[in-house]
Amino acid sequence: MSQDSVNIDRYRYIGGSDLPAIMNISSFKTRWQLLLEKAQIREDTFEGNKYTEYGNTMEPKIRDYLSSKFGQFDEGRHYCKLGDIDCRLHTDGENIAKKTILEIKTTSHIFTAVDEYKSYLVQLLFYMRMLNCPKGILAVYSRPDDMSEEFDFKRLQVFKIKLSDYTDLLDEITAAIQMFYQDLLKLRENPFLTQEDLMPADVASLAKRYSELKAQEDQLKEVEKERKEIEGKLCSAILASGYKSFDGFGCKFTAVPGKAASTETVFEFDADSFENDHPRLFKKYLKAIEKKSSGKKDTVKLTRLEK
Repeated sequence: MSQDSVNIDRYRYIGGSDLPAIMNISSFKTRWQLLLEKAQIREDTFEGNKYTEYGNTMEPKIRDYLSSKFGQFDEGRHYCKLGDIDCRLHTDGENIAKKTILEIKTTSHIFTAVDEYKSYLVQLLFYMRMLNCPKGILAVYSRPDDMSEEFDFKRLQVFKIKLSDYTDLLDEITAAIQMFYQDLLKLRENPFLTQEDLMPADVASLAKRYSELKAQEDQLKEVEKERKEIEGKLCSAILASGYKSFDGFGCKFTAVPGKAASTETVFEFDADSFENDHPRLFKKYLKAIEKKSSGKKDTVKLTRLEK
């Protein structure tokens, strides 16, 4: 599938490849960037690269291999609606008779568990739900360093997916699409809106203050770092001058020489070795106690974006 065919009238529809950005889990595009493109405020200038071209080359080879294993898969194109939202689905492969959808990815980022491929998984689950197919296959091909176009089945990971196993994630996908669409309508109506304008007022207010406090905290960390550096130099300078302490600048300064690091031998009970050597005796002296964890408060991860 060429990049040109993917981009035709893309702003009119929500597609599976939009899902990672809509859910803000894409490594390539933010939710806000996608909103601007769908609202036709900013043009999507991406025309593909050597990695997308490699994926286009390998996709039919991978599909043919999987067809020989699981039954014939053919590319599919569909137009449908999720409520009032126009959707366009371009599947890498589908076997409607077996109610199975195929999603193919070529990547250098290889994991062992399917849930680590969330940005791929959400696309496949979206297709499965919209096309009423309870079964899916996520095929992840490890891209070789030399970009060899010779298919090697040993480089292929195949994950069999059941729609019924991802009820919570499906709800998350639906909610994310609906919220994205509502924000898109607002942005089309008023293209001068900012990301902050789209947030609920309490979220925007708290986020602004939190960002300000984090900036102050970061500054304080830099101040603390410099203070420690100056502290060591000041102590050495005071001692070298012959003073141990002096008054000045409204403060009393007292030099306290540090101590060199040292090593000493201490004895601790080796519970692991005792358990291995005397397992019955170890179990005899085990007792059950209740341990309460302190729990964790709700937190927000803040990442500074490049301007």
